[in-house]
Amino acid sequence: MQPSCVTACSTDHDCSGNLTCIGTADDGATFCLLDQCLEDADCLGVGRCHEGRCACTGSDECTAFDLNVCAIR
Repeated sequence: MQPSCVTACSTDHDCSGNLTCIGTADDGATFCLLDQCLEDADCLGVGRCHEGRCACTGSDECTAFDLNVCAIR
């Protein structure tokens, strides 16, 4: 898996834009995730579009309001 900038969530209402609460970390925590992206703009600052998924290669790609760390998910 690629590292990703994430926002923790309990339901889809905790997620912004076109993100939904479908991500699951190894520890069972859930996070907002875009089901599929076509371009970087689709990711809304939670990384860049890499092979149809929003992911990051460094924390500088985590530009959404409350995100600042690129973490392995």
